[in-house]
Amino acid sequence: MIKKHCSLLSVLAVLYGCITIVSVYAQPLYFLFDLFAEFRTQLVLFGAIFACVCLLQKKCVASIIAVMAVALNTYDFVKIYDNQATHVAPQQNALRVMHFNVYAYNTDYAAVQAEIERNNPDVLFMVEATTPLQDQLKAINEQYPYRFPKMGENWNQFLFFSKVPIVSAKIVRFPKVGNRLLHVVLQGDKGVFNFIGVHTPSPTNATRMRDRDRHLGIIANYVANLKEPVLLAGDHNTTPFVRAFRDYIAHSGLRNTQMQLLPYFSWSCDLPAFLRIPIDQVLVSPDIAVVDKKIGNCAGSDHLPIIADVVITR
Repeated sequence: MIKKHCSLLSVLAVLYGCITIVSVYAQPLYFLFDLFAEFRTQLVLFGAIFACVCLLQKKCVASIIAVMAVALNTYDFVKIYDNQATHVAPQQNALRVMHFNVYAYNTDYAAVQAEIERNNPDVLFMVEATTPLQDQLKAINEQYPYRFPKMGENWNQFLFFSKVPIVSAKIVRFPKVGNRLLHVVLQGDKGVFNFIGVHTPSPTNATRMRDRDRHLGIIANYVANLKEPVLLAGDHNTTPFVRAFRDYIAHSGLRNTQMQLLPYFSWSCDLPAFLRIPIDQVLVSPDIAVVDKKIGNCAGSDHLPIIADVVITR
């Protein structure tokens, strides 16, 4: 029982400290601890402000707890800079890839098409692409001579457009976790390379969190066995702050394409910008370098698209 003389700041400091500890060290134990970790950026920013308030109010114990928790959150945050892809200067042969979860209930088809045309990607991967949206996007077919699936086909709301020739394309299913990925082999200037498109389960409960983590493990094993360069993009339904995602990066051999101080906050457009989290990712194998990376506009979706310019170095 908290003693009466304990201040509100002390209570908040203990609560902040507990959330920090479980989000760093106890993620696999309970799915809410995993969700706390998704908001690592917000925990750092809140903690910094809160620690300043405690110091100004001369609350010694609360200040110590808050500062230690901020330090732990910050230490965990900077791990997003581990396993970074090589950065190179702009080049004429850079390939622009765009990933966009267009949201299954999005009916602003014109906005989606306008966002695609504005960014003009060479390779476009969309998830939750409904049949009406696919019909609307017939207008961009002339810009993208290569497409999977073909017109009239629907592969569980995956949609892939490319200006780069497609050598082969397939959906790889994972029955044990009830999910799948898109694997496209493309013919680049320096030879063939792989594009992998993913959309993992959202961790809305403990079961789905375990499914997402298993799916990440299966994707990592699949990618690790590919010999040619790999460009992977998709809605991972997790952030670089979560242990399962870091294991996924380590086991797959992929590199993070982080290009700025803060992550690319892609979800949700329904939240204020400072509450969004980076669940959409573009990852590359070591033989692919990054020229630039940015986020686009929501265009009626609850996700912002991720756009990356990359160069295959071998």
